[in-house]
Amino acid sequence: MKEIIRQAVDRALAEMQLPEKPDYVIEKPNDPAHGDLAVNAAFLLARVLRKRPALIAEDIAGRLQFGNDYVDSVEVAPNGFINFRISPRWSIGQLARVQSELERYGRGEELAGRKVIVEFVSSNPTGPLTIGHGRQAALGDVLCSLLAARGADVTREYYYNDAGNQMNILGHSLRARYVQRHDADFPFPENGYQGDYLLAIAEQFDNEHGDKYLPAAPDDAPDEQTLRIFREYAAERIRRMIDADLQNFRLRFDVWSLESRLYSEGRIDKLLELLREQELSYEKDGALWLRTSEFGDDEDRVIVKSTGEPTYFLPDLAYHAAKHERGFDEAVNLHGADHHGYVPRMRAGMKMLGYPAGWLRYLIHQMVSFTEDGEQIKMSTRSGKFVTLAELCREVGVDVARYFFVMRKADSHLVFDLDLARKQSNENPVYYCQYVHARICNLTPTAIEADVWDGDRSGWRDYKPGLLDKAEEVNLAVHMAEFPALVGRVAHALAPHLLTEYLEELAALFHAWYQKHRIVDSAAPELSRDRLYMADCARVVMANGLKILGITAPEKM
Repeated sequence: MKEIIRQAVDRALAEMQLPEKPDYVIEKPNDPAHGDLAVNAAFLLARVLRKRPALIAEDIAGRLQFGNDYVDSVEVAPNGFINFRISPRWSIGQLARVQSELERYGRGEELAGRKVIVEFVSSNPTGPLTIGHGRQAALGDVLCSLLAARGADVTREYYYNDAGNQMNILGHSLRARYVQRHDADFPFPENGYQGDYLLAIAEQFDNEHGDKYLPAAPDDAPDEQTLRIFREYAAERIRRMIDADLQNFRLRFDVWSLESRLYSEGRIDKLLELLREQELSYEKDGALWLRTSEFGDDEDRVIVKSTGEPTYFLPDLAYHAAKHERGFDEAVNLHGADHHGYVPRMRAGMKMLGYPAGWLRYLIHQMVSFTEDGEQIKMSTRSGKFVTLAELCREVGVDVARYFFVMRKADSHLVFDLDLARKQSNENPVYYCQYVHARICNLTPTAIEADVWDGDRSGWRDYKPGLLDKAEEVNLAVHMAEFPALVGRVAHALAPHLLTEYLEELAALFHAWYQKHRIVDSAAPELSRDRLYMADCARVVMANGLKILGITAPEKM
């Protein structure tokens, strides 16, 4: 219905020959007494037209034309909002679309043919995924599912920073743990990686190689080839560990991209040559600088230090150039709040390389804190609190972890309430939504026993309900009719939290209807079938929404 109203309003605005169309919204009024939907176009035009919003609204309303009788009334409020009252017949009639599309309900084709690469998590291969990576993993995966639901060809990509000094530190750390298995007094690097996971990797290395790589003397430094062996061995085992944790989190990446390949394939040298040829780089104080300030950044940036070591910015530019060469129409990156300052320079770099404005989009998320017994807790191995994503999933379950990580706006701080996450009650939003699906599934044996329905859902495809007219039924039908547009809007805005809000409202509307009206009544078989039909529509919508979130839709709870 929002699309029908939008088309009518757009036609009316076009007739008014305005200098520009206002970016109005169609939304539910805060007070249901004001109607079912409201448009704020007149309010936005008041300053442009130098008229009172109510007068502009009257002009717009007078021009509105609908090709059906589904809009019962159009009213102009004193503040200039145009309020619409929708016929219950329209809302109930939309249920037929749910039953005709089933698992495809909510999907669309507006992004068909568009190739999108989404890069997220991208934790360095120096240790297991922490709880800090969980939010980004959930946000990125749900975002990919949303884009795919609207027709996009989506690639999930994980980028490993497997080059540079941090990897050398990892190599030295594994070597030390390996040698310590034979000499407990062997010193560990001051800046080495302390995690217990390296002990297990060192044991594997020792089992495979024995004493082959032990130093002849305690103070013998490893040569480059030996260090590379330890470095690559550790990185590969940690990559497997990360991949296993992600698969347990129901997340599979299509591509694992390595920073080291940018060097081995000559992409770094190729980019440096291009920047020099186009006079986009220059030398200063022994370092190589990029003219990013000429492309929207607040200053020029160093890409090669005076020591000859590249900054992170250089391989990142080469990596995104490789993305563009692979034919993606859009690239989306998910990063933590510490990358806020990195966004302008990357966008300047993309502009410098000649890529379209908006080709690279960012979703920046804030940190996560955990509370227990009403108090914030600090996660640490020393205190015995879980610190990895795998440990969190074992504690509260994958469904709960995924849902909690996406249920708040990404750029808002997320408070993860462990007490709430453990609850098996309607207080827990995951349980609240899943229980709708399970409760509806449980209606089938009840209906069969009452002899009002045979349990064959295929019959719903051509079913025509005629007795659904209660306010709770209309409200539920209206909400379900909004699902396809909601998925499209959430995908476009890169705002997965809006989907959890929608599902929680769906659960609230269903429970309100279920508590007030009897669904299965052997004395009223026709009404029972109508209500079973509506309940099954709610089951479909809830299941489709949970699937996008990567969360199970149980039939029993």
